[in-house]
Amino acid sequence: MVTAVGKKLERITEFAPAYSFFEINGAGILIDTNAINIFPSNDAIGTLVHAADRSNIDTVMVNGKILKSGGKLIGTDLDSLKQRAEPSVPYLLEKQSTKI
Repeated sequence: MVTAVGKKLERITEFAPAYSFFEINGAGILIDTNAINIFPSNDAIGTLVHAADRSNIDTVMVNGKILKSGGKLIGTDLDSLKQRAEPSVPYLLEKQSTKI
């Protein structure tokens, strides 16, 4: 059994040539199965777990809303996120070098 954040993988569908659709707890992920790092695949779940990475995710849909399409995030201002995260870098670097 494959799980993602403790949820059972509900369904795998061969969506179109070179794509598989994975459904986990109502969310959908469309994977590009033609990419070189996961081609050829004779075991969809094994390939997803052991070889796929974020570059293989083409589309993500949650509660009927598309959050990623064509490999690009939808409705996310990455420049704004970067600007908001930048002030945290010195703090994180300081904490990283602290011995536990």
